Amino acid sequence: MVFEDLVDRLVSLHDCAQARAVAVANERIARMAEESKAVRATVNLGTTVSGQTGYAVTDEIAQVFRVKAAYTAGTVLYEGTESRDALEDLQLGLAAVTGCGDGHWFVFDPDADDSAATANLFLWPAPEESGVTITGRCAVIPEALTYSSGTSLPFPRSLHDDLLAGCRASLLGEESRQDEAASYELQFAAGVKKLERREKARAAGSDRHRLRHVGYD
Repeated sequence: MVFEDLVDRLVSLHDCAQARAVAVANERIARMAEESKAVRATVNLGTTVSGQTGYAVTDEIAQVFRVKAAYTAGTVLYEGTESRDALEDLQLGLAAVTGCGDGHWFVFDPDADDSAATANLFLWPAPEESGVTITGRCAVIPEALTYSSGTSLPFPRSLHDDLLAGCRASLLGEESRQDEAASYELQFAAGVKKLERREKARAAGSDRHRLRHVGYD
């Protein structure tokens, strides 16, 4: 199914304007992508600044699984930690890491505000070289699609009916048909869970490491 097919179905089922169907479809695509973390891409996350730990990445990034930077001295692969608190514990020597890792770590904090300048990607140790591209393997929120673009939907065919259900839930809610909307909302949520499980089953990376706190476990 391409984007136009989804929009046309909504228009025919709900007698809504095409522009509204396009908006609802994009909203639900973004929500499914953000909640499932299933749309993945290798993304340029910015450039290093010597001595700087925090970097601002765009709000199209839903999660960061792995980060690398090709420094003059060699490429560094940053391994993921559980939280900013966990990263601070590593910095202070209050925690050790179980599993692999060569001492380079990152943590990604989803945006807490609407400022594009807020740092939400943190690298440790801070880079010692400026101007190096930071590359991340990320879950992303797709750009809004336009009608007549002929773009395929960014989810497997088996999830298309669940995406349609989410769109219908939005439009039924606008029509004050809350009981009907609720059942479609449940189908959409189940689809997100299916997609999330599918991606977790496929993933075999080191997106998070468990910390062992010194003196406690």
